[in-house]
Amino acid sequence: MAIDIIQEFEDGLNRTGMSKKELAMAVHVTQSAVSRWIERRSIPEMTLADLIHAVPDSYFQAAATEVLTGVDVFPDELHSTDPLTVYMAMSGALVRMERATAEMQEAMGKAPERRSKADWRHIENYTTIGRSVITYMNVFFGLLEDQGRRKDGRSSQD
Repeated sequence: MAIDIIQEFEDGLNRTGMSKKELAMAVHVTQSAVSRWIERRSIPEMTLADLIHAVPDSYFQAAATEVLTGVDVFPDELHSTDPLTVYMAMSGALVRMERATAEMQEAMGKAPERRSKADWRHIENYTTIGRSVITYMNVFFGLLEDQGRRKDGRSSQD
């Protein structure tokens, strides 16, 4: 099934509460450019790569990565029995977590009452990504263990 990247983009903005104005500032375009992408149902490829880093929504990031690379990394990979598919998703989540770390650290450096909405969003994004990394790791290592057992002729109950 083809990914409707504009729908994923709009959903990602809605899920994160990120405004078109905030996004425009983050990727150094005008707010009207963001509106045009939605109206025309098209985002330039180079811009899509920037949006992966700017929109803190793992579903949008996975969809955009899949559109740009052709690698199946959309959240369905957790149902995959292919360790490589899960590993690719885990690697992407680790990269997103590394990028989110600086924003989270900056936000955590402020007293809670002095944190802005964006600060709280950065903290929430970091924890969401962290949870997905843990989930991917559990699935990935479980698949590797299962493959090792099958190779050795053992069942998963051994």
